[in-house]
Amino acid sequence: MPSATTIGELRDAGYSDRTVKDELRANLLERLGRGDHPFPDIVGFDDSVVPGLERGILAGHDLILLGERGQAKTRLIRHLVDLLDEETPAIAGCEINDHPYRPICAHCRAAIAERGEQTPIVWIPREDRYSEKLATPDISVGDLIGDVCDANDDNDGGTGNVLDANDNCPTTANTNQLDTDGDGQPGVQPGPNDAFGGDACDPEDDGDGIDDNIDPQPLTSSDDFSDGTSSGTINARAGLFVRVRDEAIPDGVRVKPSGAGGPAIVSVCSNVATLSLSSGNETVATCGSATVQVVTGPVTMNIGNQPTCLDHSNLNQCFLRGTLPSGTKTRVTKTGNATEVCNTGISGNITFTGITITPGQCLTDSDTDGFFDGTETFIGTDPNDACFPGSDPWPPDQNSSGAVNIFDVGPVKAAFGSVSGEPAYSTRTDLNADTVVNISDLGILKRFFGQAC
Repeated sequence: MPSATTIGELRDAGYSDRTVKDELRANLLERLGRGDHPFPDIVGFDDSVVPGLERGILAGHDLILLGERGQAKTRLIRHLVDLLDEETPAIAGCEINDHPYRPICAHCRAAIAERGEQTPIVWIPREDRYSEKLATPDISVGDLIGDVCDANDDNDGGTGNVLDANDNCPTTANTNQLDTDGDGQPGVQPGPNDAFGGDACDPEDDGDGIDDNIDPQPLTSSDDFSDGTSSGTINARAGLFVRVRDEAIPDGVRVKPSGAGGPAIVSVCSNVATLSLSSGNETVATCGSATVQVVTGPVTMNIGNQPTCLDHSNLNQCFLRGTLPSGTKTRVTKTGNATEVCNTGISGNITFTGITITPGQCLTDSDTDGFFDGTETFIGTDPNDACFPGSDPWPPDQNSSGAVNIFDVGPVKAAFGSVSGEPAYSTRTDLNADTVVNISDLGILKRFFGQAC
C-alpha cells in the first residue's frame, strides 16, 4: 500500500478508511491469531491485566489504566502504538496530517478542490503518529491542546534561546539550558527511551549511557551502575553506546548496546557473571538471585574463577560459558568454587559447554571448570577438582598435563565417529556425554584449546 503516492492511487489500491479503534482491534486479532503475545515484555499480568486490556480493545472501548507506580501502566500504553498499522496515509504538506479521505483543515480542502484525485499523499509511520505528555497535576486540557501552536510549551522564559525551536527541553522548564554532555537537540524533547537532551529532560546527563537514577556519578562519565539491589559494570564498550536503565517489571537493570562495533562486555551482580552483548542485544539483570532475562539475544554468559576471567582481561579463561537465546531466563548462584545454573524461564533452552538446560532444570559445576558434575561423572573426571595436579580433573585435558594442546587432540581423533559400545568409543573423549564422539566434541575441545587451568 505505501506505493500509492496520490489520493487516486490510494483509492484504486482499495485502501479502506477505518478508525484508530478499528486498527487496534484488527491488528490485535491478527497477532492473537498467529499465537503472538501482544505485549511481549510485560511479565506477571497474563491472567489479569492483559486479558482485560485485550477485551477492551476488541470491544472498542476507551481505555484508562489505574495502578500504583511501577506497575507498567506507561509501558502497556506504549505497546498500544504497536497495534496500529505500520503506516497510515496523510495529505502531503499538511501540518496536522489530515487523512486523504476526510480532510478538516482549510489548506487540505483547498488542495483537494484544486487537484482532486492527483492530490499527493505521504505515509506516516505509526511511531510518529502519537507522543506522550507527562500528566503532572498542573497540566490541563488547555495545555494539551495549546501545545500544538504554543511557541513556548514549558513557559521557561518566553523569549530568546528558550523558545521551543531553540529549547533543548521544549516541554520541560529549563531557563539555563544546562547540558552537561552536550547532546541536546534544539526543539526536540527526548522520549522515555531516549538518551539526549538538556539536563532537565535528559535521563543520563554525562553521556555514559547509564541513567542518572542508577549512576553513582551522574555528572561524570563512568562505568558502574546500581539501583540499590541490582548492580554491575560496563567493562568494555567496544565502540558501542551501552544504555543502562532502571527496570520495574521485572525488577532490575536493563542493558542494551547500540551502534557499530562490539561486543560490549558487562559484568553484573558483583561479578557473578559477565555478559557479551552485540549491538541490539537486550537483557534485564536482577541481582540478589543473579538472574538474567534476555529480551533480544543471543547473549553469551561467561562465568569463571580464574583471575583473568574475574578481571575481564581474558574471557577465554571463563571456562563456564553459555548461550542465552531471546526470551530465556537464567539464574546463577555461586557458592565458593561451585556454580549452579538454572533455566528459570517458561520456554526456551540455554546451552553451556554443549549441555542443554531445559526450563525448570538446574545443573551444578562444583569446580567451575566448564563442565557440570553429571557430565564429569559420565566422562570419568573429578567434578570437584578443576585442575592438574589431580586425579584426571579437567575433561578437555585428555593427558592431565594442566593445559589443552595438540596432545589432547589425538585421543578424541582416535575415537571420532564411534558410539557407545564400539571398541573405539571412550567416555573420556565424549565431552558432551551424548554417547557419541563427533564434531560436537571436537568443538568443545577447540573452545578450550591453548588454555591452561
